[in-house]
Amino acid sequence: MAVSTENPSLAGEKSKVLFIDDDPSVLASLHLLFDSIYETYSASTVAEGLRIFEVNHPKVVVLDIRLPDRSGIEALREIRRMDASAAVIMLTGNSTINTAEESVRLGAVDYVNKPFDSSSLKNRIAQLALASVARQSDKNIEYVAKESLDNFSNLQVLQDASSAFLHDVTSPLTCLKISAEFLEKKMQEKEDVETAEISQIVGMMSQSVSFLQALVEHWRSFSDLHTLMHAKCRADHAIETAIQQVIHQIPSPEVLLQVQAPKGNYYIPGDQFAVARSLINLLLNAFAAVSPLSGRILLTASQQENSFQIIIADNGPGIDSSVIDRIFLPNYTTKPGGKGIGLHVSKKIIESIGGKITVKSPGTLSGADFIVTLPLAN
Repeated sequence: MAVSTENPSLAGEKSKVLFIDDDPSVLASLHLLFDSIYETYSASTVAEGLRIFEVNHPKVVVLDIRLPDRSGIEALREIRRMDASAAVIMLTGNSTINTAEESVRLGAVDYVNKPFDSSSLKNRIAQLALASVARQSDKNIEYVAKESLDNFSNLQVLQDASSAFLHDVTSPLTCLKISAEFLEKKMQEKEDVETAEISQIVGMMSQSVSFLQALVEHWRSFSDLHTLMHAKCRADHAIETAIQQVIHQIPSPEVLLQVQAPKGNYYIPGDQFAVARSLINLLLNAFAAVSPLSGRILLTASQQENSFQIIIADNGPGIDSSVIDRIFLPNYTTKPGGKGIGLHVSKKIIESIGGKITVKSPGTLSGADFIVTLPLAN
């Protein structure tokens, strides 16, 4: 879809755009491109850029990743604290997947390499400026997250990183969709709905909404992994959350999912939804590995001395020994059309709360076993 590069405005006012870069030639080029279209501001340091941002409230910021006084990542975090709705494009001459992922998790909506294509950047800023005008009356965090997610459809470098979030929202959205369709069908056919059915459906929908809210927060602040360490949850609650979010995504009725997990006060470090998020990725990976005609997946959990162990086993083809050491690397995948993000994210979450994740193949059911070991929390 073509996007006009004419100034998106409200009541005749030009949209405000801030450039933060310590390279005078880059700033000069940006001003040459955009001065006639937007009300532009520029800074060569983080301190100066944050001061201008706080005073003028621009809705689009083009921010260099490397600056003399502080990093662009730190500047992005400060901008997010001041205004969660501002659209931030990260600009860099040294692209790495780690900085890309961190930028996404802090709320950046794009990641552009130097030297940038002026036409593409012009169209991108026009899209973001138009979006900022459209959402002036709605600044809540859910809308910002949706806007950022919509913007990711055109990314090149960050497409792989953002797929982790897409991975995660699929489960609760599917649960909500199925629940809503069930209630709608009952209403259309004027069928009576049992109290137990209503209670179950409302419970599923409530947990899915809570999961989505937690995902938004994790996605925006995931780089602050130490925050996960200050929480603890019951292991069975995290497992139950994961199962409820994937139960409707089992590939076919012939695929059997079995769960053998103890109930009780087994507390593990970490936020319930963060742990569930990791388990969901492992379960979806198992679904993709097994045959839709005879697949079997077994989740077992147990206390092991001072730790709590969760094993997800499948009867798929297993993982070749030549690649088993690479499966947790970002962007590595053996699945057609896969992004290689889910397992990497799962490992990062588990390690951030003091646990470890390993894989064994052949495993319990002849396929692969993913073994999650977590410390027990006091």
